[in-house]
Amino acid sequence: MISFPFSMAEVGPCRLCEHVRTLRLSHINPKFVYRFQKETTPTTIRSHINPNRPTQDSRKLYFLCDECEARLSRWETLFKREIYDPYHAGTFTELKYGPWFLKFAVSISWRSLKATLEVNADEVKTGRGMQPDFLSEAATAESAWRDFLLDRREHPGRFPQYFFFLDSLANSSNPDLPINFATYIHRVAASGIWHDPARGFMFTFGMLCSVAVIGVIFGPNLRSWGERIRVEKGILRMSTRVPAPTVVDMITAQANDHLTMSRSLSERQKMLDHQKLERAVSPEYLRAMAIDVVRAPRADHRIPKKRT
Repeated sequence: MISFPFSMAEVGPCRLCEHVRTLRLSHINPKFVYRFQKETTPTTIRSHINPNRPTQDSRKLYFLCDECEARLSRWETLFKREIYDPYHAGTFTELKYGPWFLKFAVSISWRSLKATLEVNADEVKTGRGMQPDFLSEAATAESAWRDFLLDRREHPGRFPQYFFFLDSLANSSNPDLPINFATYIHRVAASGIWHDPARGFMFTFGMLCSVAVIGVIFGPNLRSWGERIRVEKGILRMSTRVPAPTVVDMITAQANDHLTMSRSLSERQKMLDHQKLERAVSPEYLRAMAIDVVRAPRADHRIPKKRT
């Protein structure tokens, strides 16, 4: 691969169209999600990989050519305008969507799958991270999703897409959930692959601050998951439906990882986060948190601003 250090670009195979072209640093999760995080989170945004180093941007890889970036961007723009912004503004009720919604969801699932396999390439090659039959299924899903995004096939085949609003789950009173469960749901953007051998599921996930896109690679029974995203058109309604147990387990595990990360912060970083929080929110909220950033009340994700 040829690098151009001053242009933020490289030449290599585009992961989507597979043509050798100039590659751009591509966001794996849409950039508008990170922008939402920055605008609504009073403390520092951190990565679980290196929590003591503040994150300046969401995860990016040399991944897509300009043409494929533009292709995915069209669907992201529609999703942000028609669903994401109205939902976070509290005005979303329902939407009659067209083919773009499934394209958007598959683009999230495909990026989650492709990027995770590449970043963990050594484990994949040696079989430490995924058994051969599971890896074969993942490769088949990646190919089907890529062909669908490139209009080479009419639908994503046996790898359906689901979309969840997560407010109801965040408001759960289940005492067994981690203490940062609601904070994780409402404040974190993450993507990856989840394998649940006990229930027989494997799927990709895109956690996008209060909503989730799930791309199923395999699973024994999806009837309890609700309606999948349709190919041509459908109606998306605000729902209090809680995701399937295997999805809840994934979110719980991710929240626990972030809880461990927050507790591993250096004393200096904890102090800096607390100072930022103190400047941003009301004293009542700080007292409710017991002066511990990870102990935000489960249902309170709209942080009250300090009165001026």
